[in-house]
Amino acid sequence: NPTFEGAVRDTSGRGNDGVFYNGASYDAVEKALVFDGTGRVQGTHNFLETPNSNCHTFSVNLWFNHDIADPYYNVIFHTGGTTGNSLQMFVNSSDQIGVSKGGYDINTSIVSIHGSWYHVVWTYPGGDVFNASKIYVNGVLQTLTTAGSDPVLHKVTSSEFALGDQVDALAGTSFNGSISNFKLYDYVLTASE
Repeated sequence: NPTFEGAVRDTSGRGNDGVFYNGASYDAVEKALVFDGTGRVQGTHNFLETPNSNCHTFSVNLWFNHDIADPYYNVIFHTGGTTGNSLQMFVNSSDQIGVSKGGYDINTSIVSIHGSWYHVVWTYPGGDVFNASKIYVNGVLQTLTTAGSDPVLHKVTSSEFALGDQVDALAGTSFNGSISNFKLYDYVLTASE
């Protein structure tokens, strides 16, 4: 159980604990963070190289299970402050798993089934090479398609991150479902990792 006194413990020892907001909770039986479409877990990381610089390399590793379709995005992971200056992992309105930065989406062909668990790893090499992101679903490297314009990364202006919603908690972005075994690395995982 990673929770204590209303917080989600950072087990890396770096002290980047998360805080529950609104309808987020922990289910000890499922061993998962649970989101009801109104809440999030929010914390900070130290991946910004200098203030207002491009984001450092990172990898996100997690399991998720979402409950319902959403007319916009179900945001699984979000970092970087306001929408135009952010990076996020999501399930879109077509239930595809993908990642985004400020209106530029990279989607997998995987259409997730409500109530099923998926293991997703997103690796991002940092800076202006967002197109070099890789997404693995259930251990398989995905062929990706892009949507939108402007593949150049906007400046990531905040070291805050959130699970289950955007950091700025915009209407229509909250996640309905569960997230388990979330890990955030400050480097790009290899395929074998």
